Amino acid sequence: MNTDITASAKPEYPVVDRNPPFTKTVANFNTLDYLRFITITGVSVTVGYLSGIKPNIRGPSMVTGGLIGLMGGFMYAYQNSAGRLMGFFPNDEEGYILNHGEFFPLHFFNLEEGFFCFACVRTDTLTNAIQKQEMN
Repeated sequence: MNTDITASAKPEYPVVDRNPPFTKTVANFNTLDYLRFITITGVSVTVGYLSGIKPNIRGPSMVTGGLIGLMGGFMYAYQNSAGRLMGFFPNDEEGYILNHGEFFPLHFFNLEEGFFCFACVRTDTLTNAIQKQEMN
């Protein structure tokens, strides 16, 4: 039995790990993944509560909806994270090329002690900024 998981499509972005393990995939969750995870869970809890109003089973319905949303949100975040590691989705930490121009890899900037953010700069924007600075 062949257990090798290979895709029929070729990755469009740089491959970080062809077959990422569970721990690496979860560690690669970004802010947007967590936001989607929490949003899907929250919406599911709300839908579960509202669907249990008529038969008067709000509590069990809300818990069931929350569990379904929790699992669905996690699977969605996991899918996106694994796709970035396998090169099927753009990975923010590496930088990539978009249709509007070439982007530099992302860099870390120290905003305050202990806080960092990512910055991505298009080459034409960077060139214009350098030219304006040279004129001053």
